[in-house]
Amino acid sequence: DLAADSGPVQISFYQPLTNAESAAVSGNYAYVAGGALGFVVVDTSNLARPRQVASLPILGSAKDIAVRGNYAYVCAMGPGQSILYVFDITDPAHPVRSGQYRVNPGGCYNVDVVDRVAYIAAEGGLQIVDFADPLSPVRLAHLQISPGLGQEPFAWGVASDGKFAYVAAGAGGLIIVDVSDPGRPVRRGAVNTGMNMARHVALAGNRVYVADYSFGLHAVDVSDPARPLVVGSLRIPFAEGVTRVGDLVYVASGDWGLQVADVADPSRPVLAGGTRRRSTWW
Repeated sequence: DLAADSGPVQISFYQPLTNAESAAVSGNYAYVAGGALGFVVVDTSNLARPRQVASLPILGSAKDIAVRGNYAYVCAMGPGQSILYVFDITDPAHPVRSGQYRVNPGGCYNVDVVDRVAYIAAEGGLQIVDFADPLSPVRLAHLQISPGLGQEPFAWGVASDGKFAYVAAGAGGLIIVDVSDPGRPVRRGAVNTGMNMARHVALAGNRVYVADYSFGLHAVDVSDPARPLVVGSLRIPFAEGVTRVGDLVYVASGDWGLQVADVADPSRPVLAGGTRRRSTWW
């Protein structure tokens, strides 16, 4: 319950047979990237008693998921290959595999989808794939992301508004890519995120919120894509995922659970609560 005065309160718990790596909610259903269990659908119409209604195996381990309309897009990583699966969820209790795309080079870490175009954060950079026909996806482009000194050249996270793609590039910080022509992406700007472990991003108009694993949360002004500027930061340990609702940003922070930041003033984000808090050198 996110409305509790004392901060977020857990009201129920559901765990598939292995780790839940990522989830997306649409209507009364949670669609889960369930690790080795694959693609899992959970009925949340009764929040106190969520129940699994479907599970489909996939090759490898399901790592991330995006839901758009009647389709769920699932990133999976296995030995020597990664695949982006597409499932038709018109009937959530009976999802149907509609298509797949082999991510090459491998490492499908995160995906966002705008108008049936998938933006994939993968090893080496950003891949853009047209899923207008899920049975016959077409790779439009692959933009390599330059590595930072001594760090892996992975694109860890991505979010797009259809005009720009905002890439959490690990050691490369936040990189902004012009995707107005998705077949010809152009790098427009970049900004260092402090400790150089940018993992995930969330959009909010002219603001992008970046989860930096080694530092915490950054608010970045992207009104000028060529010159993005960090305008505010908040120390949150092990920040791996981020999403925004109104003036609140929710950060997945490993063993620290869910942390909530108030970003009504993006230049001065404030910790508003969390599901687990303890003293630390942070």
